[in-house]
Amino acid sequence: ALLSKSLSPSVVPGDIVPPSVPPNVASSELKTPVTELTQLDDGIRVVSQELSSSGLSSTLGIVSSVGSRFEQHPQQRGATNVLQLLSFGTPTPSYLDPISFLMDLGGAAHICDTAREQSLHCIDLLRPHVDEAFPLLKEVLLEPQWEDEYVEQAKRTLEFQAVDTPPEAIFGEAFQRAAFEDNQQLGQPHMYLVDNPELTASIVREFWQ
Repeated sequence: ALLSKSLSPSVVPGDIVPPSVPPNVASSELKTPVTELTQLDDGIRVVSQELSSSGLSSTLGIVSSVGSRFEQHPQQRGATNVLQLLSFGTPTPSYLDPISFLMDLGGAAHICDTAREQSLHCIDLLRPHVDEAFPLLKEVLLEPQWEDEYVEQAKRTLEFQAVDTPPEAIFGEAFQRAAFEDNQQLGQPHMYLVDNPELTASIVREFWQ
């Protein structure tokens, strides 16, 4: 009875619910999401979709045309994988602390996923904190702080990950390279399976820009 009373709507005034939180409705009343595509003056395309079922959370993501197929020089091999590890995790006080603070305050989670043709930077967080996520994404994308020390740490991490890479993933990588060969963009390696001593922070920054 005490638990039922504590969860009763009568003890949770409606005026404390943030206006950004949509009302709860039955699944039969949910509308089919509509995807909207707009383009800014600078050419950036924005895709938005309102999900009534998402409730308290929102997802912000940015897709960039950065992938391993654009690693045109041997010294750039592995830059995409390093970017994936360091995008949200460079351990410097001025850079990492805001990320940790937002993750805790906004109930957020972040992910960076890279492929041969694009990179995705994504943040899932509570709706009231959406405005705080935009500056964070801006810093991650436009003001990254990569140092040689952190790049070397990322390369060592990738080497450990390579040891546990499933055989089928290695086979898929080999099949891709055999099909397109090294003289084509799609034939360039995506997985960081061999150490590249020439890959430094300056090369990673140049590749990202």
